Amino acid sequence: MIYSEPKSDEALLGEIAGSKKVFLLGCSLCANFSYCIRDGLESPAWAGLKGAVSVKKEVGRLKHVLAEHGVPAGSVTMLALCLLTKEKRLKVIRKTDEYDTVVTLSCEIGRQNLADILEDKRVVGAMTNKGFMRAIVDKDGLTYRFEKDRLWINNKQYSG
Repeated sequence: MIYSEPKSDEALLGEIAGSKKVFLLGCSLCANFSYCIRDGLESPAWAGLKGAVSVKKEVGRLKHVLAEHGVPAGSVTMLALCLLTKEKRLKVIRKTDEYDTVVTLSCEIGRQNLADILEDKRVVGAMTNKGFMRAIVDKDGLTYRFEKDRLWINNKQYSG
């Protein structure tokens, strides 16, 4: 998977300056696992019916940050922004219709995919690619969790 780290709130707000309405689009794969790592692996990466817990938590936090700055925001989290079917592309186009800016909580590949689909909108990435990650995860029912001693980023064992 691609390992990405979130941009600071200040950097993101600078990139979306002047936006009237922002749509937050979260990726439930690489970005979700990257947020899980950022959060110290405390939260599950994927928890059954709740889905992509870590990225959804970050979407909620960013909605609050935008609201504090007077910017209304909508949101959705989807599976794999790097691999969108025709049906999902149409869903994205419909959901973002009334927004002037789309912020992707994804790797750069997901952001570029959305920029190609939403040519008439500003598409900004909330994350920066930092490399590759691999892991062996534990599954407890419908919950997947990382263990620090079984996670590697850029082929170095995670020590977070």
